[in-house]
Amino acid sequence: MSNELRNFLALSYDELEELNLKAKEQRKKRASADKVREERMKYLTDEKRLKAVTVLFSDLEGRLHMLDYDKKFIVNSDDNLTFDGSSIRGFTAQRESFPRRSARLLLRGPDRLTSPVARWAVTLLAVAGAALLVWSGVIHLQLWSDGYRGISVIGPLFLLQGIASIVLAAALAAFRRLVLLAAGAVLAAATAAGLLLSAGIGLFGYVESLAVPYAQTSLVVEFTSAAVLAAAAAIVLAAPLLRRRS
Repeated sequence: MSNELRNFLALSYDELEELNLKAKEQRKKRASADKVREERMKYLTDEKRLKAVTVLFSDLEGRLHMLDYDKKFIVNSDDNLTFDGSSIRGFTAQRESFPRRSARLLLRGPDRLTSPVARWAVTLLAVAGAALLVWSGVIHLQLWSDGYRGISVIGPLFLLQGIASIVLAAALAAFRRLVLLAAGAVLAAATAAGLLLSAGIGLFGYVESLAVPYAQTSLVVEFTSAAVLAAAAAIVLAAPLLRRRS
């Protein structure tokens, strides 16, 4: 049979030793689990010749077990990987609690995505949304300084919106987690909706006009920010589902 039909990963002893020494050095330096996990998943995803993964673990009695997985299964289920153990004595299937699943979902970020395109898209959208949030915050702080501070309820809300937008934008630029993307989209949409409501029927006894300075600019900035951040959140949510279907 021709060797051209084979396309499996073959590592020499020296290459394997180099990988093992690198892993040992990471443990000695106490590298974060997230960083190590990201490197391992990137290696699995990028190395096309790697077809399967063997997972080794020990039970409470110290017995060593080995489970073989198809690489695609590991990559597609990395954020919800459990070891059933139904064929191993002393193990039972484990179900993750709803609060824990929810917390893990909300803390998901672009680093958990295996597709480089998806990671870059979420990062760029998050940074763009954060910049628009800062713009919105600056507008509201400027209006608060120009005289809105004297308006009951509306004045404190302008100050709160300005500070919250800038703080949230900084957190978004630094961490880009799903919970922050969603919070930014909600804040921007709620701010724009508040302006439209105030201009229509009034809000807390105050009626605004869309003809005042920054009103229309604020609407464009906030709706655009909400759309951009919602798109980033949608990618983070949809990417794992698309991987499982592929």
